[in-house]
Amino acid sequence: MRILLSFCFLGLVFGAFAQKTNKIAQNMDVIKPTIHFVENKKQWYKDIQYRAEIPAGFLDVQNGSLQYFFYDALAMHNRHDHDEKHSHMPFEDKGIPYHSFKINFEGANPIQAKASDVNPTKYNYYLGDASSWAEGANSYSKITFEEIYPKTNYYLYSKGKSLKYEFHLAVGADPSLIKMNYDYTSGLQILPDGKLEIKTSVGNMYEKRPYSYQIIRGKMVEVPTEFALNGTQLGFVFPKGYNKRYPLIIDPDLIFSTYSGASSPNYGNTATFDATGNLYSGSTSFGTGIRANSPTPTNVGTLGGSTDIRLYKYNPTGTTLMYITFVGGSASEVPHSLVTDGDKLLAFGATGSNNFPTTFGPTFQGGTSASVTAVSYSSGTDLYVVKLNADGTLDRSRLLGGAGNEAIKPSLGFAWTTDNYGDGSRGDIYVDNNGDIFLATNTTSASISGVTGTLQGGQDALLVKFDNNLNLLFGRYFGGNNLDLALSVKTNATGEIFIGGGTRSTNLPSTTGSLNATSFGNDDGFVAKFDATGTLIRSTYLGTTNADMVFFIDLDPQGGVYSYGQSRNGAYPIFPTTTPPYSNGNSGQFIHKINQNLATNEWSTRVGNSNGSYNLSPTAFLVDNCRNIFISGYGGWSSIPAVTGSPVTPNAFKGTTDGGDFYLAVYKPDMTGLLYGTFIGGSGSEHVDGGTSRFSKEGIVYHAVCAPSGFSTTSGSWASTSSSSWDCAVFKFETSINADFQMQDPTVGTPISSGGTSCSQAVSFKFPANVTEFDSFQWQILDLGGNLLYTETVNKDFQFTFTASGNYKIRLVVTNCAKTAQKIQDLLISIPNFIVSGDTQICRFGTVQLLATGAKSYKWTPTTGLNNPNIGNPVASPNQTTTYTVEMKDESCTIKKTVKVTVLPAATIDFKYEFLKDCNTPYRVKLSLVNVDTTKLSNFRWNMGDSRTLQGSNPAEFIYLENNKEFTITLLAQNANGCDSKVEKKIFIPAPPVLPPNVITPNNDGKNDLFTIAEAGSKIKIWNRWGKIMFQSDDYKNDWGKDVASGTYYYFLESPSGVNCNGWVQVLK
Repeated sequence: MRILLSFCFLGLVFGAFAQKTNKIAQNMDVIKPTIHFVENKKQWYKDIQYRAEIPAGFLDVQNGSLQYFFYDALAMHNRHDHDEKHSHMPFEDKGIPYHSFKINFEGANPIQAKASDVNPTKYNYYLGDASSWAEGANSYSKITFEEIYPKTNYYLYSKGKSLKYEFHLAVGADPSLIKMNYDYTSGLQILPDGKLEIKTSVGNMYEKRPYSYQIIRGKMVEVPTEFALNGTQLGFVFPKGYNKRYPLIIDPDLIFSTYSGASSPNYGNTATFDATGNLYSGSTSFGTGIRANSPTPTNVGTLGGSTDIRLYKYNPTGTTLMYITFVGGSASEVPHSLVTDGDKLLAFGATGSNNFPTTFGPTFQGGTSASVTAVSYSSGTDLYVVKLNADGTLDRSRLLGGAGNEAIKPSLGFAWTTDNYGDGSRGDIYVDNNGDIFLATNTTSASISGVTGTLQGGQDALLVKFDNNLNLLFGRYFGGNNLDLALSVKTNATGEIFIGGGTRSTNLPSTTGSLNATSFGNDDGFVAKFDATGTLIRSTYLGTTNADMVFFIDLDPQGGVYSYGQSRNGAYPIFPTTTPPYSNGNSGQFIHKINQNLATNEWSTRVGNSNGSYNLSPTAFLVDNCRNIFISGYGGWSSIPAVTGSPVTPNAFKGTTDGGDFYLAVYKPDMTGLLYGTFIGGSGSEHVDGGTSRFSKEGIVYHAVCAPSGFSTTSGSWASTSSSSWDCAVFKFETSINADFQMQDPTVGTPISSGGTSCSQAVSFKFPANVTEFDSFQWQILDLGGNLLYTETVNKDFQFTFTASGNYKIRLVVTNCAKTAQKIQDLLISIPNFIVSGDTQICRFGTVQLLATGAKSYKWTPTTGLNNPNIGNPVASPNQTTTYTVEMKDESCTIKKTVKVTVLPAATIDFKYEFLKDCNTPYRVKLSLVNVDTTKLSNFRWNMGDSRTLQGSNPAEFIYLENNKEFTITLLAQNANGCDSKVEKKIFIPAPPVLPPNVITPNNDGKNDLFTIAEAGSKIKIWNRWGKIMFQSDDYKNDWGKDVASGTYYYFLESPSGVNCNGWVQVLK
């Protein structure tokens, strides 16, 4: 989606500007000016040289003086906000209070103002009598009074949102000569903060305490300055003096903060476009013609509330306002609809002025007094058509009307149920392929010169056809016994004419054979078909038993007729019921398609927020060449319910709303689904004061807005903020397809911009996420010589691996219906000579050396199990399978690659040991496996912890050579993947349990005197050689042998640890 948002006004929101500068004249041009001084080319009174719009008024630059003219902005906006129909209060035009005062430079030299810094916008004025018309007026950003006092220049200029003036005094100038007389104010006073307050009857204006400075030796030196007020005369004093050897700049700021922030009130009505994409807008402008042919009034008074029209032309990007053309007479005008014919703009609307600027044709006929959306037409109305040249100058204009009123639906006095804010200023102008011009509007005139037929009811629809020079070819009344009005007009390829609108008549003509030949009651919509000569062929009602109205019609390439309108009870038929179209519940807006003969129902549906009533005032409608359907409308203003709840799509420009926004939607052909839905608006309640806006057949909406100050604008637009609480804004919104694809490095997930470099051979290409509907697409990858390397037409997103470094072009072409979008991006592939070892496997507790080469630096992550993560060849010993990422860098590339180290699984093994004990030997250790499947394991190895090993699943008994010592037994067994399973257990070897001696020598030397065994508490029996028991004990205390005769003895003992042994012992003395 592409969007352009801008404001139509010239002046922006005013505020204080207190930036201090160290330059003199050059510094006045740094910030984009927003206030423009328009030259007087006889559109104003002769004393005025330039005029600038400022908040709630004007500033006139005259010969050696300035005149401010302010009006009561609140009173002006109360007029706009008044809704007679729903407030049940008739509009009462009490006029607009104003106050004007003048600044005269006492004792100044008689000089002419000089303008500089010309702006690109041209101004054209066609207001009233041709004697005051003006064309091609320039506007400027700066006014200079040179030598207003000796060696003193006065500058008045726009800087950002501020209006500033400066006195520049050369060396030798006398600042005491500066005397400004403020005449016709309500009073002046200097406030405690040094600010000057200028009082008027409609608000106060302020000048900030002056800031003065000098440039001395290249540096800015501030000069303390104060206002000096003597009655109504203002000057400057310098309490600490200043250096008279250098120039002096006195630099106050003007503040209009107590005003509404509005320049001349300017309410958006209508918008259109031309073939090159330029955007046009029409608005209702209050106060344009103030003091056009008479001297500027002073002091206080009351203005009439008449309005004129402003017509704007912007370039396709909205960054340049090409022209503003003012059109109007002494009473009121409102623009209803715009259309272009080549590079010329056609505007249609209603006027109440008997001196409306025309180039030929009938004079103003007028009618009965009426008011429409707070615009008063005291003498009734005629319709007007104005045609402007490409530069905004007047090509031709004319009126058409009878004794009644044309082109309005008055706010009171008519029994319409369907009556949105601004509906009284609707209608349509259309140009066919032959350049003929058609109007769809209404009239209360019994007869109109050149129009066939007469008035049938209280108000009839009116179809008018002009040639390209605005000569009337024919006009036709259309209506029945009550109220009728036409709001939209289109022609088909054969020249047949279709109009749509609303009716309260029960006897519309030529309904026989139509889809709905009889009325439903209340307000009904209608569509009528005429041949190329204006002869009525057929008409049909559209609606329900509640209030319904057709606001727009359009035709598809096959001739199908589409209507977009409101149905107040949210019960418009959804057809067909068997395979219903896309719909939004019980919404109060409908879209209906019937065949070109107005006889067959194709389908109908409801759109909106399903609130059981209406929530959109329709503003634009289109069926494009692919039969996609576009609608727009606004809600949340006046009596119109909020737009909240209207469906939006994930790619919406604005997905949420405060309720007072525009809503824009695009539907698939024949309403098979929602393509796009979004809100557009700011922080206030955006709307239009009637009028039509348009979609181009390419799906671009050109829309006018009556916008509050919070309306959002795009960067670089002509005016980014409003100078009014209500102002004319425009937006240009494109829903066309695009080919804005993205390139991405898949290794790190970062985007690659066009012309960027990828150090990865593999690049991902992403289809535009916001393009969901298309007929076909084609990706192409080409080398620098234009040779096609790869084509992709199936996968929207894909990844391509480049085999060589170099420059490439990537092209995406997307086609949908008759529209094609193409995008080409440049891509540099730079494949570094970075090499990384492949994935590997290790056994548990194993190690492997990783390897990366070719880079300047390396960084491995995670660092777990690495001996050094910042080298190319770290040793890895992870305990579990780990994927290591190495970031490699050289002078231009950073590459991340991965190495997976898989830790192979090992089977669980276990063993047990037991001690085997003999009488005269050390402990023997018996090893055995525990729950080990020896069919799945092999190569059993037992490390006994004393440098000796055993082999096999059933090893031999083992005797440790040392006792009273701990050893670690390690069992290794090889599984099927070649990895060892491992288990370790600790074992403590005690001293041998028994080991009795074979000889004792009881000679009382304390050595080997007794028969000693290791285990205390043993049972023992000792016999002599003849079998006589010589000693016996159940708890042997190692106490036998002291008084025993020499000889050989025999024993049997049972140790507490379960060792039983017998043997002999020799006693020697």
